[in-house]
Amino acid sequence: MDRSLSSTRPRHLSFCHVNCQSLLPHIDEFRLHFMSKTYHVICLTETWLKPEILDKMVELPGYKLLRRDRVGKLGGGVGIFVADSLQVSVLSASPELYCRLPEFLVVELKLPNAPALLLAVVYRPPRLGHLSVFEDRFTEIIPDYSHGIVFGDFNADLNAASFDTVHLRDFCTANGLHIVPHGATHHTATSSTRLDLCIVNDASNVRSFGQYPVSFLSAHDLIFAEYDVIVPAREPISFTCRGLRRVNAKALLQDLSALDWEPLYQLQSVDEKVDFLNAAILGVFDIHAPKKQVYVKRRPAPWLTAELREWIRRRDQLRRAFVKPRLPHLHVRFIALRNEVKAMLRAARDSYFLDCFQAETDDAAKIWSRLWDLGLLTSGKAKTAPVFPLEALNAQFLSAGLGVPAQDFQMSSVDAVDAFRVQPASRESFEAALRATASDALVIDGISATMLRLAFPVIREHILHLLNFSFCSSEFPLAWKHALVCPIPKVATPTSTSDYRPISLLCTLSKVFERIVAQQVKAYLDSRNLRDPFQSAYRKYHSTQSALLRIVDDARKAIDNRNMSIVLFFVFSKAFDCVRHDLLLVTLDELNFSVSAVSWFASYLGCRRMAV
Repeated sequence: MDRSLSSTRPRHLSFCHVNCQSLLPHIDEFRLHFMSKTYHVICLTETWLKPEILDKMVELPGYKLLRRDRVGKLGGGVGIFVADSLQVSVLSASPELYCRLPEFLVVELKLPNAPALLLAVVYRPPRLGHLSVFEDRFTEIIPDYSHGIVFGDFNADLNAASFDTVHLRDFCTANGLHIVPHGATHHTATSSTRLDLCIVNDASNVRSFGQYPVSFLSAHDLIFAEYDVIVPAREPISFTCRGLRRVNAKALLQDLSALDWEPLYQLQSVDEKVDFLNAAILGVFDIHAPKKQVYVKRRPAPWLTAELREWIRRRDQLRRAFVKPRLPHLHVRFIALRNEVKAMLRAARDSYFLDCFQAETDDAAKIWSRLWDLGLLTSGKAKTAPVFPLEALNAQFLSAGLGVPAQDFQMSSVDAVDAFRVQPASRESFEAALRATASDALVIDGISATMLRLAFPVIREHILHLLNFSFCSSEFPLAWKHALVCPIPKVATPTSTSDYRPISLLCTLSKVFERIVAQQVKAYLDSRNLRDPFQSAYRKYHSTQSALLRIVDDARKAIDNRNMSIVLFFVFSKAFDCVRHDLLLVTLDELNFSVSAVSWFASYLGCRRMAV
């Protein structure tokens, strides 16, 4: 079966541009004119707006206004009315203070499930050059976009030969831009000149264009263009998974119990024990829940019941019945049924959402999680694959840590009586640590938290043996030191490898071990009051609020004593990545950690590997 994408569909956007020569005095006629139009974007030049003129004084119902006013001299100014249905953000703009340079506004338009579009509106005052100021900025941004449009009054007559027109045409040719062939747009008693332009980066996407006068505004014609944004049909997502929901838990546990676990206890290396345990677990799951390739074309609507699907089928069947013979009475029935089905779908969706949140009204975390699951929230971060080679990202992430080997320091040779020792894990602590593991990601070993929970009644004692053997031998399994790193963008449009945040995915059992040891270390430090008195992070009953309260309290005490207070804050970039392992181990030794405990931590920190 060929699941590849072969079709695309266009999204139509209508644009227009008009030179206002003062918008505010004509705002009533302007609103009356455009209320009857269906433009998605209205580009304006020579708005003559000033900062003291508020947006609400020139607002247009159904649109949001973006503007760049001219300050310091009369006239000028550019603006864009964008339909409320579109998302828009400003990328670049000319200086607000007039400096005899072209005025421009560059924005990004976002359509739902469609590529972003770059739009610029430009006003070049008469007899002023320096158009390269806008051209350089636009050339810098346009490579990131597949669709780009420029509207503006360039005050260069393209119907006549001049230095300005040659320069403008050369700019378009050099950047693969096309000037839409409108006619003369500025008309006086003695001449008609082509000053107002529409420039696109792909002429094939211009569906239609034209112009007409707007005499109530200025002597300039309004020019318009309907542009097709090609939206590729969504490719099916494929991934490999195990059907764990349909596993026969009883049969799975029986097969796990039937395995010969004796070799696990006879092996003398913790790495060999881990390999044996992983092979045993995966072997049984390969029988009861084998890996399979899953294709998801779109996120299913959970509120679509069998009854609703039947109504949708009837609606589509009725449409096909009236389309070919064009029977009017069938068309009337189709319209009525279509509206009825639409109302049923809306009611079913609303009812489903209400049911989802009724039981979670008091738990904010669950509410936010449910909002994400239902697709009601979207992230502003980039969702596409990284634009940089994986080797470059890997090098960027590796450059952060120092990782000094453990043999660069000398440990105490004799343990004190009250030294900290990693204690054997109990069943209760192990079960609590496994329950606290929320991530179900599959990493190097291929064993998820759900798989461990299904097999837990049988493998519990075997994992406890492995855990306690690791503590006794002061050796952390090598397989659990390998991390798969997912690069998550920090910004919407990453421009360098430093714009990505590394998220490390480790084996589930390694995180269980970490939690058990962390609880023991915290209890030891608290029982002997070994924490720094100024520490607020990773400490019970402390937070950023307690740290802020301490600073405020110290400042007040200084004021009461009439002393001068100086506060100096340090911000460390990638602080945890830059911790020197040798100094950390020396600190543990000074805190009366036993030789075996420090050796276990040295093994835990050393020989770490990662792959992006």
